[in-house]
Amino acid sequence: MIHSRSRSLCIAAAAFGALACSSSDRCIPLPLSPGGPPVVYEPPVIVGVSDSVSGKPIADSASGTLYTSSASDSLRHWYPQDSVLAGDLGPGWFTVTVHHPGYLTWVRNNVIVKTNVCGAAVTVYLTARLQRGP
Repeated sequence: MIHSRSRSLCIAAAAFGALACSSSDRCIPLPLSPGGPPVVYEPPVIVGVSDSVSGKPIADSASGTLYTSSASDSLRHWYPQDSVLAGDLGPGWFTVTVHHPGYLTWVRNNVIVKTNVCGAAVTVYLTARLQRGP
């Protein structure tokens, strides 16, 4: 829930220019001219991938999918963190799978991506601790 002051700033920002939202329900006015501060974007789903025993990040060789009954998206490596995969479908209920050679497939059902007051998807952070396969 946002505070009334944040809501007022959000309405004012919308009146005077473009608007973006952070994953913490804060509205952020975008720069109106080139050379302003960069706009930070986070995808709706970010999955950290690691070995369940060592804890070592292993996303570099992993792949995965974010899907519903009507849509799907491949998880991609997310810069600047090489240890995570990211999916870019909007709000909704999803199943997330992560695959890695030599490991069992990791599945998380009923992942909920919600929207904030600006209508932007609020990022969900997941951790896939993969177990070695037979």
